[in-house]
Amino acid sequence: MKFAGLSVFSTLSFRAVLLWKSVLETIDIGQEGITSLFVDYNGAIQLYRDRNYIDFASIIKPEGQKNTVDLLFEDRQDKQQILGMLQMLKQRNGEDG
Repeated sequence: MKFAGLSVFSTLSFRAVLLWKSVLETIDIGQEGITSLFVDYNGAIQLYRDRNYIDFASIIKPEGQKNTVDLLFEDRQDKQQILGMLQMLKQRNGEDG
């Protein structure tokens, strides 16, 4: 019976590795000037090519302590604009338009 469990675990592990490889290829496409990332609804960085920006504990951190997408911008106006766009998406609640 252990063999069957090991087989299922091995299959799941293999699929997880394939999924992770696919995610990494999506994030780092190797094209200069293009940056891909994933953020949650509050702008907390979930996936990014530089692990230092990823907020691994965004679920339990209070607002204001999360690594949010505005950290990637230097200009204050750019930071406000990206956070404003996130707020607009939250207010639209997934509606097309």
